[in-house]
Amino acid sequence: MGIWIELGLFVLVLAFGLWQIRDVKKERAKRHMNVAPLSTQPRPPSWLDALEMRLVSKSASPGERLKKMILIIFLALAVVFFGAHSVFFFMGGAYLAASLTLVGALVAAICGAAVFRVIDPVPLWRIYTIFHFILFFFINHSLGGLHNAQGSLIYVLFFPLLAFAVDGIRGAAITMVGGIGIYFASILAAPYAQVDQQLPAWMLTSLGLQNMLGTTFIGLIAVYLYGRQSQLLSLQLVKMKEAKAQETQALLENILPREVAAELASTGSVNPVRHEAVSILFTDFSGFTQASAAMPADMVVSQLNEIFAAFDDICDDCGVEKIKTIGDAYMAAAGVPQACSDHAQRCVRAAHEMLQFMQTRNAASAFKWGLRVGIHSGPVVSGVVGKRKYAFDVWGDTVNIAARMEASGEVGRVNVSAYTCHLIGDEFTCEYRGKLEVKGKGLIDMYFV
Repeated sequence: MGIWIELGLFVLVLAFGLWQIRDVKKERAKRHMNVAPLSTQPRPPSWLDALEMRLVSKSASPGERLKKMILIIFLALAVVFFGAHSVFFFMGGAYLAASLTLVGALVAAICGAAVFRVIDPVPLWRIYTIFHFILFFFINHSLGGLHNAQGSLIYVLFFPLLAFAVDGIRGAAITMVGGIGIYFASILAAPYAQVDQQLPAWMLTSLGLQNMLGTTFIGLIAVYLYGRQSQLLSLQLVKMKEAKAQETQALLENILPREVAAELASTGSVNPVRHEAVSILFTDFSGFTQASAAMPADMVVSQLNEIFAAFDDICDDCGVEKIKTIGDAYMAAAGVPQACSDHAQRCVRAAHEMLQFMQTRNAASAFKWGLRVGIHSGPVVSGVVGKRKYAFDVWGDTVNIAARMEASGEVGRVNVSAYTCHLIGDEFTCEYRGKLEVKGKGLIDMYFV
């Protein structure tokens, strides 16, 4: 009858373990399907969290914490139950069995203290498992065999569960083989056992009940901790994925406009868009090729980086989107990717601030850079090109004319087309330059702002 109770308890713990695993799998499936994902908000710490923080190092990984917590709880219970068995055996006159169980309590206490000092608890677990099974054999033998040593079978069944959580599937298999070996060794050695003392029936029943409750409790704790740590590990993975996604999004936003980066991240592509009202700004340095030829390469790059970094800040302040740099040329646009009614004014304000920055910088620098700025307004098409290195760009005749405005301008001046001048007339004063010849476009009216 006792064996059937033991098997029933084992099935109960196994069912609890499968239930825990099912819950973990459900959470993972929900996250993959984007249905009610596991919340990443910090939850209030439980008593188990507080115990874990006291007993296990904060720097330990979730797997190490799981193993140590199982060992600590198991060894603490081993001390309690070995101590209780020792008292019962002394009361029943089985002094050899009492001494053996007292040794078991002491060894469990020593190993429990050692858990706090070791980094990897697996070797300690293996040593203790060997000791535990050998001790079982001698306790069984001192009591005359398995019929007087209730609960041995349930230890054989539950030890592999603990070994699986601590030492993996291979450790669990070896533990099961070892436990079955000790079990049958006790059966074979029973005829040769010299009974230390025949225990009364009530005491044998009490000892069997202790073994059943103790091992069941240990099994439940182990399975619960395993499921809990699996959930914590899943939560950690979710946070890592979110951090990685945020890092990727930040990287995309560093090279693409925010709206374009969001579309690319969500859909994997960006649809080309036609914008009817956009202003394009081009800057270029006069005599850059000749000046850079007389400078060390690292100085050229350093000075360009300093200037273009300042231009980036100016564009951000003025609501202008940097498009790209081509050599010493700087291209920006307003009204793209988001439309705005004051796109021309934004570009002109940015152009004036760029010229002011260059004037201040040239006054304090040994190398003087002459900056030309050209602006034209009109329709463009925007989109993302590239397979490995994404680039947001704009195309259209407006871009070509803006480049011609810059090339036809003068150092320290903002050269704009007639249409751009018309758009900014209420805020800025334009100086008519006349019709100037533009390659591929003929004569175009130009203005200095």
